[in-house]
Amino acid sequence: MQLRFPSLVLRSLALLSLVLVIGGCLPEIQDNPAAEEWIPAQTTALIKIHDAERFRSDFRNNSLILSYRKASENFRIMDLVEEVLNLEIENGALLAILPEDSTRTAAQHWLLIMPESASPVAPDSTGLHRKQEKGFVRISPVEALVNGQRIAPEQRPLLQRSLQTANPRASATLLLPEAGEHPLKDLLLTPISKLPVQLGELPLQNQINWSAFDLDLRSDALLVQGVQIRPDSLWDQRKLLRGIPVLPLQESFRLMPENARAMFSYSLQEPQVFLSNQEQWLARGNAYPALVESSESLSLLESGTKSLTVLGSLNPDVVLETFRPFSSALEDFQGIQLYALTANEVLTEAFEPLLNTVPELPYMAQLDSYFVFSEDLEALRDLISAYSRKSTFGYSERFDQLEEFITSESSALAIALEPGSSRYLTDSANILALPAALQSPLPDSYLYTAQLNSSLTRDLLEYQFRKKASPSGSGTGTRMVFNQKLEGTILAGPFFLKNHLTGRLDIAVQDDQHQLYLYSDTGKLFWKKSLSGPIQGKIGQVDLFKNGRWQMAFTTPGNLWILDRNGRNVAPFPREFPGGNLGPLAVFDYEGNQNYRLVFSQGSKIHMYDGQGKVVRGFKYTDAGSSVLGAPQHFRVGTRDYLVFRLESGRLEIRNRVGDTRVSVKDRFDFSGNGVYYYRDAFAFTEKNGTLVTITPRGKIGRNPFSLAGDHGMFATAKTLALVNENQLRVKGNTTDLDLGVYTGPVIFYLYDIIYVALTDIQSQRLYLFRSDASGVSGFPVEANGIPDMADTDGDRNPELVVRYRDSAFALYRLQR
Repeated sequence: MQLRFPSLVLRSLALLSLVLVIGGCLPEIQDNPAAEEWIPAQTTALIKIHDAERFRSDFRNNSLILSYRKASENFRIMDLVEEVLNLEIENGALLAILPEDSTRTAAQHWLLIMPESASPVAPDSTGLHRKQEKGFVRISPVEALVNGQRIAPEQRPLLQRSLQTANPRASATLLLPEAGEHPLKDLLLTPISKLPVQLGELPLQNQINWSAFDLDLRSDALLVQGVQIRPDSLWDQRKLLRGIPVLPLQESFRLMPENARAMFSYSLQEPQVFLSNQEQWLARGNAYPALVESSESLSLLESGTKSLTVLGSLNPDVVLETFRPFSSALEDFQGIQLYALTANEVLTEAFEPLLNTVPELPYMAQLDSYFVFSEDLEALRDLISAYSRKSTFGYSERFDQLEEFITSESSALAIALEPGSSRYLTDSANILALPAALQSPLPDSYLYTAQLNSSLTRDLLEYQFRKKASPSGSGTGTRMVFNQKLEGTILAGPFFLKNHLTGRLDIAVQDDQHQLYLYSDTGKLFWKKSLSGPIQGKIGQVDLFKNGRWQMAFTTPGNLWILDRNGRNVAPFPREFPGGNLGPLAVFDYEGNQNYRLVFSQGSKIHMYDGQGKVVRGFKYTDAGSSVLGAPQHFRVGTRDYLVFRLESGRLEIRNRVGDTRVSVKDRFDFSGNGVYYYRDAFAFTEKNGTLVTITPRGKIGRNPFSLAGDHGMFATAKTLALVNENQLRVKGNTTDLDLGVYTGPVIFYLYDIIYVALTDIQSQRLYLFRSDASGVSGFPVEANGIPDMADTDGDRNPELVVRYRDSAFALYRLQR
């Protein structure tokens, strides 16, 4: 499931209703009523962050933003955002951006306003100043901004109005005072010091209009949609369309050649309104009003290096009559009469200034209710031939893929299939022009679309950059790279392991004949090795010799193993343990200095070895008095280490490095089959009755009865909790219903600031992948029969999943982001 903004038309109706309600009065903002009170007086741009986690991950993984960041060394909004996103930001935060001055740089000139319940940012560790007041916390590197002059109450109402138009389903909304040149340019390229109007520079009585643009930053797409306030005093070409009803302008693309660079279309559904707007613009009347009155739409085409104009007509006879004195029959081409024109100014003057920069168009032809004007006779013939064969862009598969992202009706519509070579795209006469500074850094693999829905006082705009090969913005989806059959049924794994020779990841997997296999991430078998029994839990990795060469570490029921990358035993391993019954291995590296502790259980006994295979004599907790459930766990909280052991007797032991009790837990628990996690500053786990238990580092116990089924699944990270209960997935409070099935517990992966939640229906053998908002990732489910491992095996920022595939094989899937 992908985030989809409401259509431009539907949103326009909602916003027009809002304008009617608030036109005569300016109510208090409904979302965070006091947040905007703290905005500094000199604010030049605002960002409302609706979903901090998604905004952070989407912003940092958007390929277009990465391209534009390389295009200029100026310090821009997106550069500042990149720095601020390093902080812990809560949903609903406001980021105020201010211009640099003589005492500080733009990188320092910002203020973050968050609800007081937000996670604290320690000033002593970040160099930031922080103040809490009236339920909000204000954070900035500049103390004067935390305590400085705020915007006056008289200037808040229009800001509140714009904040109300923000779409909370977007990850963030960009707000700009007054109308800048182009919101994309202000976001991506304009130096902060050159952004438009700063509030403090205007008289207090002058209320400032704010424009709000919702941001949707997918990996291969950048979408901006919002409301731009246009002051009555500001005249530009958009005002020519004010008050003119919208049309399904994409119908004109049936005349657009497949090799065309771009097409720009305008609604003329109320010709008298256009004539009135035009008269105000030109300060004179139209010399050819009958031509305008018989027209419904006007489109400009760039086909190769040639220009064409398409006039959609309500009364073709009037158009022919208008051009009769200035035309002569030229030839018949495929049953269509071609005309030569002697007065090019007729068309240009009738629709001035929209065609002012278009070259002379001396050729004309009628195609049904459309009239096509061309600067080149051969280009006109090519268009007629393609239209007759229904071989134009409007009939193509490319258009079908793109059409779902185009609003059904609009005042103006632009599509640039080759934006880098389009002349008219950056022309000042173009109502939906793209600033030239944005054109050159745009990769050739992208197309550009823009739509306008114009009312009397404001414009609803949508700008989109999308990959030509994948307009959805989610890449080409998910594909299987390979699957590999083993000699026996899979028993353990597959697991990703670091390969120090290539810098990539290898795949380890064991079958029921106790053979351990190591494959490359392309499916090449390096080796296989017979072991004494099944691998317990997961395979860990260690660098025992501290030379950057990795070994794999694990237990089987009777042995502790260390193997090098070639599958050879590393002395003095394997270590044998009489009586067997070893539990899964946990590898602890307390200080990150490769002084490893290898910890595992043998019934109620607990063993701790160092990297040389010697018993760690200083560790006191060697007998738990009850069998240990699962692998021991290590958590580092601040400067303290916590070793956690779940016991069959229902006790939870939380110890320090030497095995002494660190947190005394007197209660006993009926542990579910899930592990213990450190979630929101507490050790968290569930019981079989579905209760979520939390224990703080000081020993305070909390219980949250979730009423989960006994076979529920749980996984957590520091800030994310995922639960699977029967046929429902819950992630960070977001829920989604699953198909009927038998599901594994969820597993959370965190890659490139994106949270992925994976789970498998072992009944239908389908693997699902979700985002942190519980929305499904494109391309899933895929066929699988186990719990996956996930990583970026080759460093290309397109993650891979390796998972059991049927009984005796594993598969590698790649997410093309």
